[in-house]
Amino acid sequence: MKEVKPWPPGRRADITIRSIPANTKGRWGRHLGDLPLLVVNDAGVADQPIIAPRLKTLAEVKGKALMVHVGGDNMADSPQPLGGGGERFACGVIK
Repeated sequence: MKEVKPWPPGRRADITIRSIPANTKGRWGRHLGDLPLLVVNDAGVADQPIIAPRLKTLAEVKGKALMVHVGGDNMADSPQPLGGGGERFACGVIK
């Protein structure tokens, strides 16, 4: 298992539930697995809750993969594919 180190303060990350197919569009036309950005505090910790109103129940994400990318996501395929979220930082399975 790879060691995860704290991020620099103010760093932002894109998080995505990757097991939800990319062609599954939500009410606003974006990928249902796209979640709001994580914001890292001065201690290098992201501890604010994530609000995902497009996901209606926890059962929708149970057993799915959660992926954290290094950069932000512009929620479009332009100018970079998949929103330009950057390299993968961490991943796990939602229980």
